[in-house]
Amino acid sequence: MAEAIAVVSFVSATAGLIDTSSKVVKRLNDFQSKANDIPERFQHVKAVLPITVNGLKRIRAGAHAGTFGPEDQKDLVPALEGCGNQDDSSWDKVKKALRSLSKDKKVQNLLDDLDRYLLNFTFHTTSSAITVGPQPMPVKRTIMIPKKRDPNFVDRTDILREVESNLKNYGRAAIAGIGGVGKTQIAIEQCYRFLNDCPMGNIFWAHAGRLSDFVEASKTIAGELQLPGWNDPKVDSLHLLHQWLENDQNGKWLFVLDNADDIRILEEKLPSESFPTDINQFLPQKASGAILVTTRDKRIGERLAVRGKTTTVPAMKTSEGSQLFSSYLPKALSTGRSSIEQLVDALEYLPLAITQAAAYITENNISVEEYFSILQEESAEVLELLDESLSDDRRSYPESNSVIKTWKLSFDCITKQDPRAAEILSLMAIFDHQGIPATFLRRNDESRLVFTKSMSTLHNFSLVAKAADGEIYSMHRLVQVSARAWLESQNTTFRWRQEALFTLAKLFPSGDYDTWRACEALLPHTRVILQHELQPSDCAMKRAELLQKLAWFDRSQGRYKSASSKAQEAWEISKRLRGENTLMVLSNMTTVGDCFIEQDRLKEAENVLQKSRTLQEQVLGSGHPETLRSMGNLALAWFRQHRNDEAESLARETLTGREQTLGSNHPDTLLSMNNLSVILMERGSLDEAEKLCKASLASRLQLWGPDHPDVLESQEGLAYILLRQLNYEDAEHQYRLAWESRKRISGNWHPLTLVSMHQLAQCMSCQGRHDEAIDLLRLTLSFVESALGDGHAHTVLTRFNLALELEEIGNDEEAAQHFRIILALRANSTESNPRVYEMTVEAEKCDDEDDEEDDEEDDEEDDDEDDEDGDGDSDDLP
Repeated sequence: MAEAIAVVSFVSATAGLIDTSSKVVKRLNDFQSKANDIPERFQHVKAVLPITVNGLKRIRAGAHAGTFGPEDQKDLVPALEGCGNQDDSSWDKVKKALRSLSKDKKVQNLLDDLDRYLLNFTFHTTSSAITVGPQPMPVKRTIMIPKKRDPNFVDRTDILREVESNLKNYGRAAIAGIGGVGKTQIAIEQCYRFLNDCPMGNIFWAHAGRLSDFVEASKTIAGELQLPGWNDPKVDSLHLLHQWLENDQNGKWLFVLDNADDIRILEEKLPSESFPTDINQFLPQKASGAILVTTRDKRIGERLAVRGKTTTVPAMKTSEGSQLFSSYLPKALSTGRSSIEQLVDALEYLPLAITQAAAYITENNISVEEYFSILQEESAEVLELLDESLSDDRRSYPESNSVIKTWKLSFDCITKQDPRAAEILSLMAIFDHQGIPATFLRRNDESRLVFTKSMSTLHNFSLVAKAADGEIYSMHRLVQVSARAWLESQNTTFRWRQEALFTLAKLFPSGDYDTWRACEALLPHTRVILQHELQPSDCAMKRAELLQKLAWFDRSQGRYKSASSKAQEAWEISKRLRGENTLMVLSNMTTVGDCFIEQDRLKEAENVLQKSRTLQEQVLGSGHPETLRSMGNLALAWFRQHRNDEAESLARETLTGREQTLGSNHPDTLLSMNNLSVILMERGSLDEAEKLCKASLASRLQLWGPDHPDVLESQEGLAYILLRQLNYEDAEHQYRLAWESRKRISGNWHPLTLVSMHQLAQCMSCQGRHDEAIDLLRLTLSFVESALGDGHAHTVLTRFNLALELEEIGNDEEAAQHFRIILALRANSTESNPRVYEMTVEAEKCDDEDDEEDDEEDDEEDDDEDDEDGDGDSDDLP
């Protein structure tokens, strides 16, 4: 009740002061019109009173409108009543003074009182205006914001702070980013923040996709402002609007140019006879106004706003994306935090994709996990998800809510502006979306300047990103999916798949050691390209060329099964299209045989290599490097079958041929030298083996340096010779060095690293350190089973040696288990792998010996029992 009385008193006091003050102002105006002039002190009153009256009217209107709270009204009542009642005769005395100006002293006193009251009231009016909410405007505002304030807006503080700073300091700001990243939503939020800071300000919004769109929006703004003649066809409405924006008396304004994506908008002239200029000059730089631009093309932001100050909007952070998704998901479909974070990560933190996902999940009543599962598939279903255009109040007309259609606008715009950039984008869409080298994209005859400009176009549209450590490019996975759909719509997919295949076949490295890192980085691209079998013969031959390189690299990495599969496919393709008697086919054949050896498919390897050697001698000659490669591999296949006489003879022939053809320091010659030394070691010719091994090591060190697989191979050969010479400590030292280097160069799982581990364990065993040997052999076996399989000779040998070590420490039960596992391999190893077969025979012997020892122990126990039950005499025969 008291509060209501205070409000009534406030309104009543305000009304009284407005009436009295208005009368005083009217009397002063009448007096001035008759006397042509009034004393200086009255001029001051005449200047101040109208301001006070206007303020009183605004406060009264605010009280009626509810924007001026009861507490504020209550606080101001004493001030209002003080002005009106503190000296009731003051206003009457002012009136009398106006009738008689001769009493100067009295007039001066009255004016002093009036000044004091006005000052008192003005202070209260000003201070209250600071603390209360927005006041009713004395003039009509124009507010053109396309959407209501988004209650689910995710506050991206850093971005908004940068935009606000640029608007304040420069009067212009630009927001750039990929379509769907939330530029328009940020601009809308900025508009409402502008209104909070400037309640009397005007906001204009223009879609600026094309110049014609901007012109039409400007005419609409002129109409909203009710500019004189705005709807008259003969009147230049653009000129009218420009004049209005230039006039500081019109107050503060913010002009938003949304979706200014086509750079041609900066180059075309406005259709204005009285104002012939471009859009940049049309927009004035005034202290009273500010320009905010949203664009997919950063170059437009740089030119319309302030160069170097464009705010690029990145994808959301994990927390921001999760918050946005959760705000659009009904509680009934809510799920765990990890599932949401997993999904927004798959959507690459793009707001449009996130809100569309939430809408799809809601409309179809599926779980977050189900949507994520569909999104992971490489199928038409992913395209369907991205092509959905579900309702989204956050986006402004006429934009599509489909992710694919949103980005298609960017692709089409780039095609018009920079056809070369569109070609690069098309090629990038075919490769894996990450780690694309510039060498894959730049043409041989293309200048660096042209290429850089086109890549800048894609970068300015936020479609690609460049790695900081080199000329490597990437693109969003969802952008790539959309780009592929765009290529399908243009029927150009085959063209770009063909170009990608030709590029990769040409530029994929050789697979030699110094190219391993580059090869590994390009493997994702090969997997994508080889998914599609292109039918024309030239495409098939490029596929075979790429497969041949991949097979060689996979072999060097110990991926023998994969290498064999690729080599066989390359061989079949080249043989079908070129016949058997061509260099490429014969080379492929040798590689197949090489891969068979590493897989322990020794009989198959022997057959292939015998055939390739015969054909190569007929077609290429006995001294050709490819012929010599087949001979060297055939010798190795015979050696692993324990056909040592044949292996040694052919190995010597190969070494002599390579020395004559390639020279004594060629890598292939050094390989033959090392292989022959290994064969001689097994045959017991340690002196010659040591001589060859040291020679190959010295030359390889000179050629490659210490950290090279070929150098390690020679070092391990010398360590084996030391082991055979019973120099266990030096042998162990060499094996440890080789093992550490293998791990560093090839990794823990590489088959050659596992061989080093096995040999080191053998050194420990020879020194009687059986427990250490067992630990290392267990570790080796766990790795080698995964890398090579149970039936590979390396796996079987490791298991066999582990069983022997277990016997040494008396763990016969576990040893017997390993022997029986080896015995189970006998049926498949008789013909295909003599080495494995021989170990099964040895395992059988060991297992039988264990059984005999167990039987003897049982007999002894029985005899002891008989002695205890009988007369004490033994039943043993003498």
